[in-house]
Amino acid sequence: MSNIKTAISLDEDLFRQINNLAGRMNIPRSRVFAIAVWEFIEREQNKQLLSQINSVYQDSPDEEELKLSAAMKAKHRKNIGEESW
Repeated sequence: MSNIKTAISLDEDLFRQINNLAGRMNIPRSRVFAIAVWEFIEREQNKQLLSQINSVYQDSPDEEELKLSAAMKAKHRKNIGEESW
């Protein structure tokens, strides 16, 4: 993978914190940025996935799903009733 150089503007305090972190971790400052950006991208992708999943499940169950759910509950109650605690 090739590297591309870029310039960004940061608050001075944030820059100092990044420098300190890079020093403590014994890694280049650019690596701190790369790690942070990868984690940010992953978090955003997870948010998008969760949003897509939520949109699929936001509708109400249809008639068939309601019947199946009722049958499963009845079977579960029957099975639980047969167990001895």
